[in-house]
Amino acid sequence: MSPKLDGHSIRACVDSYRYPDGCNEAGRKHAANMFCQYKGYSRATQWQWQTTPKGRPRRKKRVWEWTEQYQDGYLKRSYTWKGKKRRYFTTIECS
Repeated sequence: MSPKLDGHSIRACVDSYRYPDGCNEAGRKHAANMFCQYKGYSRATQWQWQTTPKGRPRRKKRVWEWTEQYQDGYLKRSYTWKGKKRRYFTTIECS
C-alpha cells in the first residue's frame, strides 16, 4: 500500500511520550501499525522507508507524522502535519 494521506507521505517516525527516540525501529513499527489501523487494517506486516540525502533542504518532503500527547488529561492521538522532514515510508503492507 502506498503510505500517503492527502497526497503527502507518512513520516517513518512517531512523536510520542512512549517512544523517546521515535525514529528507531520500535518507533517506525508503531508508526507503520498506526497507518494500517487508520486505513482500517489491524497491523503492519512489512514496511520500507528512506531518508532524503542531507545537503539538499529544498528536496525534503512535507509529511504527516503520527503523534500522541496528553492534553487536559486526555491522550490525543492523530496525524499532525509536519514541516519538511527527511525520513518517510515508501511502502507499508497491512493485514
